[in-house]
Amino acid sequence: MSRYYHKGLALADMAAERFDIVPLRDDMLATAIGGAALGSLLHESYPDAFILCAGPLTGSFAPASGLAVAAFPRQGELCRLPLLQGIGAMLRQCGVDALALVGRAGRPLVLRLRRGTGGLERAKASLHPDHARADLREELLRDTQDGIAALLLAGADSTALRGAGMHLGSMPQAAALAGALSDRNCVALVLEGGSPLPPVPVPADTPLRGRLASTGCFAKELAARGARLPAGMVWKSAACYHCPAPCQAWVKMSAGGYAFCADHQVFAALIRACGAAAPDALAACDALGLDPLLAAPLLKDACSKGARSVDMPAILARALSEHAVPGGAEPAAQGEDTESMRAGRVLGICPHLLRRNPSVTPEDLAGLLDEDMRQRLPAALALA
Repeated sequence: MSRYYHKGLALADMAAERFDIVPLRDDMLATAIGGAALGSLLHESYPDAFILCAGPLTGSFAPASGLAVAAFPRQGELCRLPLLQGIGAMLRQCGVDALALVGRAGRPLVLRLRRGTGGLERAKASLHPDHARADLREELLRDTQDGIAALLLAGADSTALRGAGMHLGSMPQAAALAGALSDRNCVALVLEGGSPLPPVPVPADTPLRGRLASTGCFAKELAARGARLPAGMVWKSAACYHCPAPCQAWVKMSAGGYAFCADHQVFAALIRACGAAAPDALAACDALGLDPLLAAPLLKDACSKGARSVDMPAILARALSEHAVPGGAEPAAQGEDTESMRAGRVLGICPHLLRRNPSVTPEDLAGLLDEDMRQRLPAALALA
């Protein structure tokens, strides 16, 4: 079992501004394995905490294994959100398997993790969520040792701000996550990596990878949501960590440059609202921290009156100042859950890929584990 873990928890007491790496108990790992199940167990020990957990396969050669699961209390229930784009792999490259933020800081703080250590630091005035917007990412990256990090960003009034690596399953999910960090007065989590990943025994040529290859693409995902991708809009496709089925894309903006799209529901709504101006609308929403699903009706009305791509930032900025578009949103329903998706959230494999591939069973995923870990999986699924 030890090959699957660092056995470390990054624990930040926000109120006391104290940080430490504490051991994850063997009995807890043996029971929960990781991911969503480990988040549930840690929630029992830290009921008010924001928790982020990797799975035992996170960061391995298993397909689409960059997943981590965030868990935090929201409206009296435990909210659990899957984070994609290699967030989980970067967490593990920081030398830990999980982190927990306990309490609320008396001033805005930034938590940095790197090479098995980390710490809390006072946020610069320029990093305060009221001022940050899109520039927050660049400033945080300038302070890293290598200029490379995964960022989880908070925002004012639970507004979602997307940074490097912060592309989730939906913008409402991002808003809920950003709000959970704001509730603890944490401006950002900065995961700089620097540590070797656990030597998880999964071969790079696992047969499951071949079964999943080419089972999804950006245009197909949009078509499934009733939107047709305009010709020439995609610059290049993209995929999550070690995923064999790229379903995301960099899309071309009218004035040059590219916007990254990982949320098919959002982009489908923007295409229906403003057609070829969808990339510009997406970039403007991201920069302002607006939920594009809530902004789409306003954009559709503006485009029907002759608005152009270059007008998108001004239209949305005015709507935000006039409170015509809310800044935050509740987590979106993610459709029917399956046993394989639940197993993916425990093991660290993208649940969206598993939704698109219903032929992949929990037994197929268990086949990526050694015999000892396979025996522990059913108990972990009961916690997830």
